[in-house]
Amino acid sequence: MYTRLNAIFAQGTGQTKFKSILTWGFTFAVTSAIVYYLLGETDKVTQLLTVRPVNLIWLFGAWLLLSIPRALVQKVTARKLGVDLDFIDWYGLSMVTNLINMFVPARGDYLVSAAYLKKKYSFPFKHFGSMVYGNAVLLAVVLTIEGCVALVLIGITEDEWNLTVWWAIIAVGIVALPFALFSQRYLKGEHWIIRKLRTALEGWELLRSDSSYIVQMVLLIMASSFVFFLWMYVSYYTLDFSVRVIPLFFAAIATQMSFFFSLTPGNLGVREALVGFISDMTGLGFAEGVTITLLQRAVSTIAFVIMGGLFGLIMWQDLMRGQDEPSEHNGQHEQ
Repeated sequence: MYTRLNAIFAQGTGQTKFKSILTWGFTFAVTSAIVYYLLGETDKVTQLLTVRPVNLIWLFGAWLLLSIPRALVQKVTARKLGVDLDFIDWYGLSMVTNLINMFVPARGDYLVSAAYLKKKYSFPFKHFGSMVYGNAVLLAVVLTIEGCVALVLIGITEDEWNLTVWWAIIAVGIVALPFALFSQRYLKGEHWIIRKLRTALEGWELLRSDSSYIVQMVLLIMASSFVFFLWMYVSYYTLDFSVRVIPLFFAAIATQMSFFFSLTPGNLGVREALVGFISDMTGLGFAEGVTITLLQRAVSTIAFVIMGGLFGLIMWQDLMRGQDEPSEHNGQHEQ
């Protein structure tokens, strides 16, 4: 596994060095802009210092509840592709990769996940690509539908029809739908990008042909959206910010779309800005949205450091034992 990881990183070292510099430069610029803005909104930010311990317990509880359906997505998809992941691997790996993603730009956590599953389960890299592709497509489609439903409810209950927000949400669905329906047989040529996309689409076509799998995935995404809404509500309540339920529900859905704009490590600065704009457009307030995101980032960072560190240690020991004795999972797949 380690040789494979080194090879993967080595292949892109020269090509990605400049990109990495741009990423960290962008991170610094966006974060600086957010900090500069918050200097003028100290009354909102100081609310973070008034958080009661009991509310922190509720926030951690909501975070733990949210982590389950998000991690189950990987287990359900892997099982459809022929591998039944252990609890340590479907939940623990999620904790470890999220911890890595907080400090590594350009979704470097994917490389770790792919190499780990390949090592322990002989899970082909092409299947991992299909898993990432399919999960992203389904997430975009389901969130778009949820967002449209929330906007209709806002329009009916508050007589507010923000066309800009409507177009922004629909645009995500318009972009995602062709990827959901596209077939690899239309891809011609042998360019490496074409080959990689064709490989991912082969697995995705297998996944989308199973209606029970699609139903399970949709239910998990909907469950994540509902729990994420609860997490947002508890966060607003913790800081004593006024909140309206339906706009907050839309904000929770739209916030999850920041997954598609992973431009910085942990989406630092980008998520704060997106949530701020979303909160402002739904009448919840830009400063409130940014402050809420800071609170959630603090909670999730502590949680990922603890959980990711714990599961990382367990998984590392498991791999070390596997060096001496053959894994029972190996041989399930051949690349």
